[in-house]
Amino acid sequence: MTQKLSVLTALLCLPAIACSNDEAPKNAAVQFLVQSPFCGPTVYQLRFLIDLAVVGNDTLRDGRTSSRFTTTAGPHRLGAVITGGTFAGFTLDTTVTLRTDTLFTQVVDIYCS
Repeated sequence: MTQKLSVLTALLCLPAIACSNDEAPKNAAVQFLVQSPFCGPTVYQLRFLIDLAVVGNDTLRDGRTSSRFTTTAGPHRLGAVITGGTFAGFTLDTTVTLRTDTLFTQVVDIYCS
């Protein structure tokens, strides 16, 4: 009888667990990819922003990606600012809609002449 009661209790709890998972925040991740094919071996000091909040800093060169930054799914404003060197002040500012459980790569295009 006790075993049947335990099984019945477990079955009754399953819908509550499933419902609580539906209410969990839906996450996505963003990383930034530097593209500067005509700039030589230049290294860029970058600050990354999501919704105008700084989420990280990194030093990257052409073809390299930043760390991954977790955020919620939905629309977000992404930004990158070069904080040092010849290109200091360069700013990327764009709005994207992130999908649940995906990694979005934002390209940071830097052109040299």
